[in-house]
Amino acid sequence: MGKQIKMKRNELLILVEKNGLNDSKVLKCSQELDLLIYQIQLIHREKTRIDYFLLKGMGNE
Repeated sequence: MGKQIKMKRNELLILVEKNGLNDSKVLKCSQELDLLIYQIQLIHREKTRIDYFLLKGMGNE
């Protein structure tokens, strides 16, 4: 997913340079990039939560 973020970021930079900040394509690409970043944050948060519960469970045995 990190590769997708880099690609989307590059796409966004090209669109901004080409079309300016107020273009609808720039807005759409920016929203897609935000969504990718949000998905990674959710995955990381869930992994952290699972790791915590696994470690907590090991201490109770």
